[in-house]
Amino acid sequence: MEFSNNEIKAKQEALSLNIVDYNLNEVWNSHWLIGSLRKDINPLVELKLKSADIPFDPQDLEHQVLFFLTTYSPGKITHKIIEEVVEQQYLVIRDRLLKAMTKDELEYLFRGLKPFYPDLNTLYRLKIENRADKIFATGDGRCFEVEFKKIDDPRIISCFTGSLHYIHQERIEGDTFALFFKGDQYPWAIETTEKSTNSRQYKRNTLLAYGINPDKAVELTRLYTLPGSPLNAISLLDKLVKKYYQENSDVEALFTCTMPSYSKSKSTTIAGGINNVLCIKEALHYFIQKNIDEKVCWEAVTKRWIDKSKDESIEFRKTDQDFKLLPVIDVFMPIKKLKTEPLPVLKDGKKVIFYKQNEQI
Repeated sequence: MEFSNNEIKAKQEALSLNIVDYNLNEVWNSHWLIGSLRKDINPLVELKLKSADIPFDPQDLEHQVLFFLTTYSPGKITHKIIEEVVEQQYLVIRDRLLKAMTKDELEYLFRGLKPFYPDLNTLYRLKIENRADKIFATGDGRCFEVEFKKIDDPRIISCFTGSLHYIHQERIEGDTFALFFKGDQYPWAIETTEKSTNSRQYKRNTLLAYGINPDKAVELTRLYTLPGSPLNAISLLDKLVKKYYQENSDVEALFTCTMPSYSKSKSTTIAGGINNVLCIKEALHYFIQKNIDEKVCWEAVTKRWIDKSKDESIEFRKTDQDFKLLPVIDVFMPIKKLKTEPLPVLKDGKKVIFYKQNEQI
């Protein structure tokens, strides 16, 4: 919908927002407890990778274990509990992967975990470069042409966004973009998008607060790269998606969500240039019970999934009140000159909008 400048200003002034002090450049730090837990988890993940009967993304298992450990009070987490959670979350991942893909497909997609494949390789990673308007992944005498495509194959999109991406909840309402090695059937990086017309109201209100037409923004919803993908794939994909919307639409801004608690550096949190803080949100993880091979497991679900289920009998666990995670951050990047300025209180970047979980509707 086309809002006039005056209409956007009037809607801005009518907003009721919780504004707090926050400056990403000043408050950035790594989550010490997550870092400490990683040191215990990673050797167990490596052992599981060697003994498992199918390949899987070790970072996925690491993330699922970390997410579930937040459901404990930090002082009660023991090495035995970590071992049990690694085994439990591996069963969840294995069950999910085998329902979506064949073992042959998994071997091919996760070929980068083995040191002898020249294209995907976790030890000897390629790097993206542009040559005469073409994209190549190069390194150590290797060179592969890269193709950027908008794709609509529902099975590939479902596999990458529901089975491989660490959130494990599909988001396939909008355009999907991917990077391929030329001639390959499967992409090695994928990004899904969703128009802000479908966004929840709190996100639309937040866009409005920054002078962005809430009907003219695009959310980057799921980004996933296979193990061993070229080093700068994320920034490349974001750049190409930005260019696509600049040239083919009236979209004013791109926005996405990131979780600093699990990032190893600030650069991984705001890769791709989408680095303006839109809002911060309370960070909680949710899990529902699932029986796999006659064992009780806990599978991660999103707050959106719980809200949509409307089944009050569902038993779920969530992040313990004593496990203090850093806020989740929504970040944005204007891709066209905005006609309306942000609310005055947000202009200097030292204050942001804060939402609790029950406000994220």
